[in-house]
Parts: sequence; structure tokens; C-alpha cells
Amino acid sequence: MKMTYLFDAKYRIDGKVNGVDTPPEDAINQMHRYRDAIYYKDHSSAELKKEVIGGYILFPGDGHKTDVEVSKFYKTIGEVNIGAFPLRPKDVENRDLLVRFIETLIGRASTEILDDSIPQKGLYYTSEEPKDAIYMILTIDNEVNTDMDAVLEGRANTIIMGKRGIEETKDIQSIRYIAPITFGSHITGYYRVTRANLKRVDDEKYPIRIQFDVADWHLLRNPAKFGMPKWALRGVCKTKEEFFKHCKELVILDNI
Repeated sequence: MKMTYLFDAKYRIDGKVNGVDTPPEDAINQMHRYRDAIYYKDHSSAELKKEVIGGYILFPGDGHKTDVEVSKFYKTIGEVNIGAFPLRPKDVENRDLLVRFIETLIGRASTEILDDSIPQKGLYYTSEEPKDAIYMILTIDNEVNTDMDAVLEGRANTIIMGKRGIEETKDIQSIRYIAPITFGSHITGYYRVTRANLKRVDDEKYPIRIQFDVADWHLLRNPAKFGMPKWALRGVCKTKEEFFKHCKELVILDNI
């Protein structure tokens, strides 16, 4: 999961508001455009993926730290991940705002960071399926999915991942289908994923989970074996060809 933060140095100020120097307005607007326009491409895929989580201007502004913390350009960092940090030589107090921000990013899990960025709009899926669409076999966590029967029988509208979340190397946008399993069960069908988002759950240690909105349950003609369900707690991702080959080769003959 690729996450990029843009820091752009601008050697000018726009003016002063309430005793605090303000950054160039056009530079702030440019950060919004950068965040919305920059994508990245994996070597193994032709699909373009969103990359920039936030953008921030570094400018030679002056002002008391307490005044900076209530300024519009600083408060928008927490609101929309776009804003500015005053940065001048020997200005230790205002520099500390940037230092603490970077320390927070380094010390946070990827799901916590996404919790601040995805919920603004959610991650919706287009109707056009990418060439590298992934079928994910997922062991369902019964602590956060209360109606397990509904999930396994194709009657669910949402599926929440377990506490370990998706593997960091997997791209959440490429997961277009989910085949749910649990301990003692087999692969009986799969859902189409329509949306992904972050959801807070009642778990003090792992309060943020990935939630998939799902629809269009497809029942397999014959159930298929998977193996050890614990292997799929973080999801086992397969291409379309790999998924259906797996289901065909490991079909449970007793159910034919």
C-alpha cells in the first residue's frame, strides 16, 4: 500500500493574519491539485492507483506557536491533510509542529493513516473491471461480523476484515471479489466488492478495520476446499484464472 506525502518549500509569504504570517494561497491550492492528480503504477500492473495522502507547504512564516496552531492554514492539516508549516532558522517552537507531525506519521499504522483520508469520500469502485482484478479468499472474523451465516450464505451487504487487516503489499483497489470462509467451512461462492472504507469497531487494541460493501453473490456449482483457514485471516489474493482453477481442482466431490 503506497502512501506519499508532499512537502513543498515556498520562499515567500502572502501577508499576516492575527499576528501570523500566511503562506501563498496559490501554493495551497496547488497542493489540492497535486493530491487529486498524482497516481502511481506498479511494475506488475497497468492500473493507475491513487498515491498522495496529503500535501503541505513549508514557508518562512513567523508568529507565536499558539497563534499558528489556531490559524486556518494549520488547522486544515487535521481537517483535509492539506496545509502549511512555518519554518525558519532558529524558530524552534514552530519547527516543533513539523517535527511532531512527521513523528506521528512514522509511528502510525497504515490503517490509522487511511482512517484520516479515505472516509472523506470513501473508496468507490468503477464499473469497469481492471485487468488485474483480484479474487480474495478471506477468513471471516466473527467478532466484528455478527451475522456469520448471512456472510457465508450470500446474504450480507458488508464484510469487515479482522484485526490484522490486509497485507501491506496488496492494493486494496484491485480487490473486486471476496470469497468468505470460516473454520470448518469451504468456499461456496463469492461477492462482488462495490466499495471499501475504514470502520471503527469496539476493540481497544485494533479499533480500525477495513470494511467492504458487497453485492451480487455468485454461488459456486460445487463447494471447494481451501486448506487452513488461518492462512486467509489477512486474505489470500488470486487472479481470476488462479481462483477458478483452485475451485475446480479442489472441488468437494461428495457434494456433486
